[in-house]
Amino acid sequence: TFGCISRIEKIVLDLKTFAHEETQWLEEKVRIEDVLEMTLGLAHNELKYRIEVKKDYGETPQIRCNAQKMGQVFLNLVMNAAQAIPDKGIMEVKTFVRGGKVCVSISDTGCGIPPENLKRIFDPFFTTKPVGKGTGLGLSISYELVKKQGGEIRVESTVGQGTTFTVVLPV
Repeated sequence: TFGCISRIEKIVLDLKTFAHEETQWLEEKVRIEDVLEMTLGLAHNELKYRIEVKKDYGETPQIRCNAQKMGQVFLNLVMNAAQAIPDKGIMEVKTFVRGGKVCVSISDTGCGIPPENLKRIFDPFFTTKPVGKGTGLGLSISYELVKKQGGEIRVESTVGQGTTFTVVLPV
C-alpha cells in the first residue's frame, strides 16, 4: 500500500504541475549544458550500468530560461530514453545552434515510437507504459514548459532503431 500511496502522490504532483499556472516564473541566464549536466547527474543511477551516454556539446550562448523547469523537461526526456532501451544501448545528448536558436537533442537506440503513437505522445494521459509505470503526463508537461519558454519540442522516431527529441529554445 505504501507504493500505491507514493504513486498517487506523484500523480497529484504531476497534475498540479500540469494544471498550475505559476505566479512566479523565475528566469536566469544559464548555459544549457550546465542544466543538462545537472540532469544527467540526477539520472546517473538509472543509466550507469545499461546506457552509454555520449555528449556532444556545441558552442551555445547563454539563454534566459527557468533552469529548474528546463531541468525537469530534460530529466523527463532522459528517463523516457532510458526506459525505451530494453537492455543496453546508447543515449546521445547534443547541443547546437540552428537558426539563431539553442537546440538540445536527446537520442536513444531504443525501441522507437510507432507512427500511430507519434501524433499522440504530447497528449495528457497518453502512455504506452504498463499500468502502474507511467501517468502519461511527462511529455505533455514538458511540451507546455518548453512552449512557455518560447520554444518547441520536435520528435523523430524509427521503430526498432530509436528516437530523437529536440528541444529548440530562443536565445
